[in-house]
Amino acid sequence: MSNSIEVTATISQAELRKFFLLAATSEQPPQMFSRCIDAEWHRMLAKPGYAKFCLDTIGRRVGHAKGRGYGVVSWVDTYHDRFGTLPAVWFADDDGNVDWEAYARYQADRTAGRPSHVVTAWDCTPTTGDGDDD
Repeated sequence: MSNSIEVTATISQAELRKFFLLAATSEQPPQMFSRCIDAEWHRMLAKPGYAKFCLDTIGRRVGHAKGRGYGVVSWVDTYHDRFGTLPAVWFADDDGNVDWEAYARYQADRTAGRPSHVVTAWDCTPTTGDGDDD
């Protein structure tokens, strides 16, 4: 099995949109643990259509802030409730190489009906998008 998957902007943007929807209803900023989706976020931040993407998704601009951390990703079960199982892109680096071992552990928990304890590192979180945090 190849370590990489084909990741299109459409796939990454669809997952980023879901992430923003979770962020809009979360008490704490959710952790962006996918290097692949974060890379798309960075590409979009530099484009004029980013504000419209945010407005169409949650009605306001979403900022991007550095925020390194490590631990259990807090929002995975909420994602399940709203959207189903996380696709492999969440476990991919910015070149589309998937950590298949981590994804298999995640899927085993999900299949067994256990809470999904995705434990990983992250580099950033969404912010209010008020301009002082991008």
